Amino acid sequence: MNSPSGLPVETPSLDKVKRSIELHFQEGFRGVRVDILCGNSVLASIFAKTQFQTGLAHIETLELIDGQALTISIAESDLKKDFEIDATKPFVTVAIVDGNLQTESTAIRPGYL
Repeated sequence: MNSPSGLPVETPSLDKVKRSIELHFQEGFRGVRVDILCGNSVLASIFAKTQFQTGLAHIETLELIDGQALTISIAESDLKKDFEIDATKPFVTVAIVDGNLQTESTAIRPGYL
């Protein structure tokens, strides 16, 4: 594609566009600090405690790029989970199940009571 001056116009590829991704911290969080990292950079630090009535501890919204690798880390319990962002599934649920961090990407916003 060319501009009116005849010079090529660079269009951003879809994988380089930032998108809002919601991380839904759900079951198993008992008042712990959770770090969300990209490489060695901390994107966010949150305090997560599951509300038993709803099953929700915290929702963190970040502007991320499709395919970007993230790490969820809970230092006090040595739990860590690596995963990649899929922009077609902008909602990521995070839970502690049987002592392990589990993540699942979905295109449907999780619902709560």
